[in-house]
Amino acid sequence: MRGRASACDSALSKNKQDVLTSGQASILDKVVRVPEIVTGKSPGPLTQDKDPLKTFKEIIKPFRDSIVQASPFSAQARFGGYDKLSKVYELTLPTARSTVDLTVDIIERIHRFLGGDGNCPQWVPPRGTDGKFEVEKLR
Repeated sequence: MRGRASACDSALSKNKQDVLTSGQASILDKVVRVPEIVTGKSPGPLTQDKDPLKTFKEIIKPFRDSIVQASPFSAQARFGGYDKLSKVYELTLPTARSTVDLTVDIIERIHRFLGGDGNCPQWVPPRGTDGKFEVEKLR
């Protein structure tokens, strides 16, 4: 509902409204702050200085940013100064698997914080002992 005010908006500070609607907050800020804003409970289930977000930020986010915000130029020094194009070619299967594991961990933590039943929301397919998603079980 970007750009349109709702009755709930007036109860939120400008800063919280911006996190929810402006698109200017980083992915890490959103993952940390949105569950707190939605529930009105603080602290939330995640912080940037503890795992799983710490590992996501340090190891996986540069790969994510290099793919999502592709560029032949290096990331700014304040974001690590790494060569974005090289990151795309350095991506390995173990890093991709770690990314999936961390993402599922993040989803589980937020789901439980929001009061969801079970470990994961229903839309997350179950995983086999090999770590692969069992998509056919959803049908």
